[in-house]
Amino acid sequence: MDFKVKLTVKAIINKPFSKDVKGYDALEVDKFLDQVALDYMSFEKVLSEREKYIADLETLIKKHRDSISSLEIENAKYRKRFENIKDEGKVSVQNVEYIRRINVLEKELYRLGKDPSKIK
Repeated sequence: MDFKVKLTVKAIINKPFSKDVKGYDALEVDKFLDQVALDYMSFEKVLSEREKYIADLETLIKKHRDSISSLEIENAKYRKRFENIKDEGKVSVQNVEYIRRINVLEKELYRLGKDPSKIK
Protein backbone atom coordinates (compact mmCIF):
# COMPACT_ATOMS: atom_id res chain seq x y z
CA MET A 1 0.00 0.00 0.00
CA ASP A 2 1.60 3.22 -1.15
CA PHE A 3 0.60 6.13 1.05
CA LYS A 4 0.77 9.60 -0.49
CA VAL A 5 -0.28 12.78 1.26
CA LYS A 6 -2.74 14.59 -0.97
CA LEU A 7 -2.89 17.90 0.87
CA THR A 8 -0.17 20.31 1.87
CA VAL A 9 -0.23 22.97 4.53
CA LYS A 10 -0.51 25.68 1.86
CA ALA A 11 -3.41 23.88 0.15
CA ILE A 12 -5.29 23.65 3.44
CA ILE A 13 -4.73 27.28 4.42
CA ASN A 14 -5.50 28.68 0.97
CA LYS A 15 -8.57 26.50 0.29
CA PRO A 16 -11.36 28.77 -0.99
CA PHE A 17 -14.91 28.05 0.14
CA SER A 18 -18.01 29.25 -1.64
CA LYS A 19 -20.26 31.59 0.29
CA ASP A 20 -23.74 30.52 1.23
CA VAL A 21 -26.39 32.31 3.24
CA LYS A 22 -26.88 29.32 5.50
CA GLY A 23 -23.22 28.27 5.36
CA TYR A 24 -20.76 27.61 8.12
CA ASP A 25 -19.22 30.32 10.27
CA ALA A 26 -16.11 31.41 8.34
CA LEU A 27 -14.12 32.15 11.51
CA GLU A 28 -14.88 28.69 12.91
CA VAL A 29 -13.84 27.05 9.62
CA ASP A 30 -10.62 29.10 9.57
CA LYS A 31 -9.73 28.08 13.14
CA PHE A 32 -10.37 24.45 12.34
CA LEU A 33 -8.30 24.62 9.16
CA ASP A 34 -5.48 26.27 11.13
CA GLN A 35 -5.50 23.26 13.49
CA VAL A 36 -5.54 20.87 10.55
CA ALA A 37 -2.63 22.78 8.97
CA LEU A 38 -0.62 22.55 12.21
CA ASP A 39 -1.24 18.80 12.29
CA TYR A 40 -0.11 18.54 8.68
CA MET A 41 3.07 20.45 9.50
CA SER A 42 3.77 17.89 12.21
CA PHE A 43 2.97 15.02 9.83
CA GLU A 44 5.24 16.46 7.14
CA LYS A 45 8.07 16.83 9.64
CA VAL A 46 7.65 13.28 10.93
CA LEU A 47 7.42 11.86 7.40
CA SER A 48 10.54 13.74 6.34
CA GLU A 49 12.47 12.50 9.40
CA ARG A 50 11.27 8.93 8.82
CA GLU A 51 12.25 9.01 5.15
CA LYS A 52 15.75 10.17 6.08
CA TYR A 53 15.97 7.57 8.84
CA ILE A 54 14.87 4.80 6.46
CA ALA A 55 17.35 5.94 3.81
CA ASP A 56 20.15 5.91 6.42
CA LEU A 57 19.15 2.42 7.53
CA GLU A 58 19.03 1.15 3.96
CA THR A 59 22.52 2.55 3.37
CA LEU A 60 23.76 0.86 6.54
CA ILE A 61 22.14 -2.45 5.55
CA LYS A 62 23.80 -2.29 2.12
CA LYS A 63 27.16 -1.56 3.75
CA HIS A 64 26.76 -4.53 6.11
CA ARG A 65 25.64 -6.83 3.29
CA ASP A 66 28.72 -5.83 1.27
CA SER A 67 30.89 -6.46 4.32
CA ILE A 68 29.29 -9.88 4.87
CA SER A 69 29.85 -10.77 1.21
CA SER A 70 33.54 -9.88 1.36
CA LEU A 71 33.95 -11.76 4.65
CA GLU A 72 32.26 -14.83 3.16
CA ILE A 73 34.62 -14.69 0.18
CA GLU A 74 37.62 -14.31 2.49
CA ASN A 75 36.35 -17.16 4.67
CA ALA A 76 35.98 -19.40 1.61
CA LYS A 77 39.57 -18.60 0.59
CA TYR A 78 40.86 -19.56 4.04
CA ARG A 79 38.78 -22.74 4.10
CA LYS A 80 40.23 -23.73 0.74
CA ARG A 81 43.73 -22.86 1.90
CA PHE A 82 43.51 -24.84 5.14
CA GLU A 83 41.27 -27.73 4.03
CA ASN A 84 44.20 -30.18 3.99
CA ILE A 85 45.24 -29.43 7.57
CA LYS A 86 43.98 -32.12 9.88
CA ASP A 87 42.86 -31.11 13.33
CA GLU A 88 44.05 -33.62 15.85
CA GLY A 89 43.73 -33.02 19.58
CA LYS A 90 47.14 -34.60 20.16
CA VAL A 91 48.87 -32.01 17.99
CA SER A 92 47.23 -29.15 19.90
CA VAL A 93 48.20 -30.59 23.29
CA GLN A 94 51.71 -31.22 22.04
CA ASN A 95 52.02 -27.62 20.83
CA VAL A 96 50.90 -26.31 24.21
CA GLU A 97 53.52 -28.50 25.89
CA TYR A 98 56.22 -27.09 23.57
CA ILE A 99 55.18 -23.54 24.43
CA ARG A 100 55.40 -24.32 28.16
CA ARG A 101 58.86 -25.79 27.75
CA ILE A 102 60.04 -22.79 25.72
CA ASN A 103 58.62 -20.48 28.38
CA VAL A 104 60.58 -22.28 31.14
CA LEU A 105 63.79 -22.09 29.08
CA GLU A 106 63.31 -18.38 28.34
CA LYS A 107 62.74 -17.62 32.03
CA GLU A 108 65.97 -19.43 32.89
CA LEU A 109 67.87 -17.48 30.23
CA TYR A 110 66.50 -14.18 31.57
CA ARG A 111 67.52 -15.26 35.10
CA LEU A 112 71.05 -15.85 33.83
CA GLY A 113 71.08 -12.36 32.25
CA LYS A 114 70.70 -13.44 28.63
CA ASP A 115 68.02 -12.08 26.28
CA PRO A 116 66.59 -15.06 24.34
CA SER A 117 65.53 -12.86 21.43
CA LYS A 118 69.19 -11.85 20.86
CA ILE A 119 70.65 -15.35 20.82
CA LYS A 120 71.93 -16.40 17.41
